[in-house]
Amino acid sequence: MKATAVILLIAVLFCPAVMAGYSLEESITVETPRILFADLVGRVPDEEIIEKLGRIDLGPAPREGEKRQFSRQYLEYLLRRENIDLTGWKIPARINVKTNLVEIQGIKLQKMIIELLEKEISGLIVEFPRGIEDVFYPRGEIQANLAWRGNLRIPGNNTITVVMNSGGLEWEKIRVPVFLDREIRVFRVIRDLPDNQELTPDFLEAEYFQESELPRDFISAEESLEGFRTRRGLEAGTILCGFHLEEIPLIERGEAIPIRFNSAEFSISVPGEAMEDGKTGDIIRVRNLFSGEIMQGKIKGEKEIEIDI
Repeated sequence: MKATAVILLIAVLFCPAVMAGYSLEESITVETPRILFADLVGRVPDEEIIEKLGRIDLGPAPREGEKRQFSRQYLEYLLRRENIDLTGWKIPARINVKTNLVEIQGIKLQKMIIELLEKEISGLIVEFPRGIEDVFYPRGEIQANLAWRGNLRIPGNNTITVVMNSGGLEWEKIRVPVFLDREIRVFRVIRDLPDNQELTPDFLEAEYFQESELPRDFISAEESLEGFRTRRGLEAGTILCGFHLEEIPLIERGEAIPIRFNSAEFSISVPGEAMEDGKTGDIIRVRNLFSGEIMQGKIKGEKEIEIDI
């Protein structure tokens, strides 16, 4: 009896895998989106074998209400490929794999992402160039949060990270390509505008357009156009842009304007003629009509040129 006990003890100490064996059930339920060989075996005492089994990906988990099936021959082939000794392994002829995961259709996930993005940026238009595949998560409440680094390109292509949480724990991170756009209210010309025309409401109409469809340097309808005129003629239907306009000058070329000479001792004003357009604060060329000399001065106050001497 003692000899038999010693033999059994030695077997337990030095051959744990053979004594314990790795038995697989004919029907297994997984709770992960992909099936790893390690999911079929359960707890394995050998860390090296655990690592190898964790590398064997058997593909996506079956959809809710469905199952996947693996043959013994196929599973043994995968074990041999990883140089795992099959001694002590007990594998049924067929293994059926089911899941407890709940399916979330890609369309529903898209709606969740759109709602999250709209909370961050109002008026956003979200498109999914590649769509989103159906995903699987544990039963219960699922929460999605967005995570990204830096600013989003709007309009433009972006890749955002969606963090899925289940039961208060992070379940999975999904990288989703999205094209982001937004609607912006801009001015559209509703009847032909001549050049040097001061802008008035009867020439323009405010409409919404997607930003990706708008020309460069468009003008938002929220901006004031008071004090501006056209640089050139514009046809009806044109989206109004910054390069179409110029600020109406306070002084125009050829306009008579007084020139005031200022010094510490005196100030004197003489008649002058503007040689170019300008607004308050601009330095323009001006002709002194008293002497005929052309000089430079700064436009100040109510249409007056000041020159410090």
